[in-house]
Amino acid sequence: MKKLLMLSLSFVLISSSMVVYASQGNEKSDSLVDSTAIIIKGEENIKAYEEAGIIRSVPRVRSKSFEIEGNQTSNSDFSIVSTSIPTSTWDLKVRSRDFTYSFMSHIYSNYRYLPARDSLSSTGFGIYHMFEPNSRQRMTIFCYDVDGDYISGRTLTMDDVTLYGLAVRNKAHYFKYESPGGTRISGSGLVY
Repeated sequence: MKKLLMLSLSFVLISSSMVVYASQGNEKSDSLVDSTAIIIKGEENIKAYEEAGIIRSVPRVRSKSFEIEGNQTSNSDFSIVSTSIPTSTWDLKVRSRDFTYSFMSHIYSNYRYLPARDSLSSTGFGIYHMFEPNSRQRMTIFCYDVDGDYISGRTLTMDDVTLYGLAVRNKAHYFKYESPGGTRISGSGLVY
């Protein structure tokens, strides 16, 4: 019965325009053996994956803090400089982090994130981003570990709520967000 339910759910999700990508291996870094990413478009698809237990559910208790706001240089609440690699750490096992973004070139995450437990891959840990773009846009997301080693990079085309989950090792990671072509992009979202 459970197999039949999962088969039915898989068919529905595949036929309803969701997008899932997975990549095995990591050519640029030996720090991650099974680099796996999942991209899901649309709120209904994200909810179906959560209910099936395939991805971690969006947390109910969230931290309302701005995380990536381009070109902030003086406000200590944002503490973002578009070219600065973060030095502070945020534990996603304890609390998620809401954010807004608006930039033309690139910015870094405000924190190095400690990942929460996750069944996304054999690493057992994952970091998720849920984006709500203000308009159709492309964004490239690069992930680095605390030592500055490149882990993964992926360009997303977003015109709807989009979830991006990445399997990572159990250590801090930070992100660089880039607008291909230097086009201004904006929106809001959540890291969990």
